[in-house]
Amino acid sequence: MQISLQILNQKHRLTAAVLLAAGLLAGCAAPGTDSGSAAAPAASTSKVEDAVSVRAQQRWDWLMAGKFDDAYTYTTPAYRALNTAQDYRNRFSSGAKWVDPKVDSVTCESGERCRVKIVLGIQVAARGFTKPTRSVIFETWLPEDGQWWFYQAP
Repeated sequence: MQISLQILNQKHRLTAAVLLAAGLLAGCAAPGTDSGSAAAPAASTSKVEDAVSVRAQQRWDWLMAGKFDDAYTYTTPAYRALNTAQDYRNRFSSGAKWVDPKVDSVTCESGERCRVKIVLGIQVAARGFTKPTRSVIFETWLPEDGQWWFYQAP
């Protein structure tokens, strides 16, 4: 019975997440305003990319320090509405270790989404794996209420 309730609960969270995502996407389709200045978008894009870069690196610093509750606060408000900090902590295991994660680049094609490239090493906790494997992770960051948030898939 407990497993059935867990599956049902997961289905409700997934349904809520899909509905929320659909609402967010509908909001993205709304027409924006244009300041009329050709230089303004480049300047604001640069500021946004810098801000997202700082937040993304801070989140990774917290993950490296094992401060998952702090990293959780950088997930989108929608994710936090559906998932507890404990749910977030449970996503992480000890089968591998991250090594020196760094924000490599941030690309914001619009004011609605940024893509962050993280370069890091991954050290597998198994016999025969002596050196970290270089890896790249791409993250999506979304704006809400004047702040940028890490999009964590449900």
